Amino acid sequence: MRLKNYSDKKELRTKGYFKELCSHVCKHMMIHKNKIGVNSGRKKEYVQARNMVCAILNGNESHRLHEIAEMMGYRNHTSVLHAIKMHEIDMGFDKKYVSIYNGVMSEMQDSLEGDIIQNIIKRITTLEKKVVDLQKCLTK
Repeated sequence: MRLKNYSDKKELRTKGYFKELCSHVCKHMMIHKNKIGVNSGRKKEYVQARNMVCAILNGNESHRLHEIAEMMGYRNHTSVLHAIKMHEIDMGFDKKYVSIYNGVMSEMQDSLEGDIIQNIIKRITTLEKKVVDLQKCLTK
C-alpha cells in the first residue's frame, strides 16, 4: 500500500499508536479491550480507561482535541476536555489510578524506544547498502 501524502502517513501512525495505547491501558486496568469504547457504559474502570487514553493522547502526543474526540468516538471536543479534567483529578486523589498510569507510561516508553531502535537499524542497513553501491560505482 502506497501512502499518497503526509496526512495519510500521520493517520496510519496515529491509528497504530492509538490501538497500542488502548491495549496497554486495558491490560493495566484489567478490562477487555472492547470495553474502552464510548458505548461500553459508565462503569468506573471503563471511564477511567477512556480518561487516561484522552489525557495521554493530549499530553504526550499533542493531538488536537477534535482528533482525540474522533478517535474515541465522542460527539465533540468538550468530552475530551472533561476526560482530561477527570484524569487530572484521579491523578491527584487515586493512588491505584496513578500506579496504573505509571505502568502504562512505562510500557509505552519501552515500546517507543524499541520502535526507534528498529527504525535506526533499518536506516543504517539502507545506508550501508548505498555505501557499497557507491563504492562499486567508484571502482568502475
